[in-house]
Amino acid sequence: MKRGLNNVGQVSAFVFIALIVVGTVIGYFVFNSGFNSVKVDSKIDPVYNHVDNCLGEVGGDAIKYVSLRGGYYELRGDNELGISYYVVDGKANIPSLEEVENQISFYVEDFLSDCLSFEKFEGFEINEGDMDAETKINEDRVNFDLNYLLSIERDNESFLVENFEKEIEVRLGLVYETTKDIVLNELEDLEFVCLSCLQALAETRDLKVNVLNLIDSTIYTIRDENSKINDEVLAFNFAIKI
Repeated sequence: MKRGLNNVGQVSAFVFIALIVVGTVIGYFVFNSGFNSVKVDSKIDPVYNHVDNCLGEVGGDAIKYVSLRGGYYELRGDNELGISYYVVDGKANIPSLEEVENQISFYVEDFLSDCLSFEKFEGFEINEGDMDAETKINEDRVNFDLNYLLSIERDNESFLVENFEKEIEVRLGLVYETTKDIVLNELEDLEFVCLSCLQALAETRDLKVNVLNLIDSTIYTIRDENSKINDEVLAFNFAIKI
């Protein structure tokens, strides 16, 4: 009985190993014949690169535009300055980081199509699906994840592309955190701007802060010489209503 059980165990083990080998071989051929990334890339490279370049261009424009308006593509309420107020009636009104990310994504979704224009790609038949952009702001970079289904036909072959990613090295996350620190400091006395405090804070982060006093508002501009988009220094504006 024991010998018989050993034989059954040996046969089972052999069958199991054989199945693994066969599965590995089949997987190898399926992967290399159906999902050859080199072949796919060579066929749709012009289209893919075009979308990738547009995502970088429009994504950079989105960062610049939203930053100049205080983290908003679509401003809240009436605003004669065109800059978001971070303090109103003595209370902080700072957008969350997630909201700033969403505002950048809205800009990308609204303007990316203007850059794409696939008509120039002769020999390609391109059908577009819906577009959904996601933005992630990190301390020293901004990442874009674009879900955008493209059905592409070329030389009697069909391809599907859905995900595009882009990274722009700007310290937007650091700048955003600096705005919060400034607001918390200024809330202690809205009638007085501590320029030495601002300078000390900016120097520790290698930033520059400019202040413009108006009749009933103060505009703050944070500039980061280490972050440039198309040779333009990143500038982030926000205002405090006195």
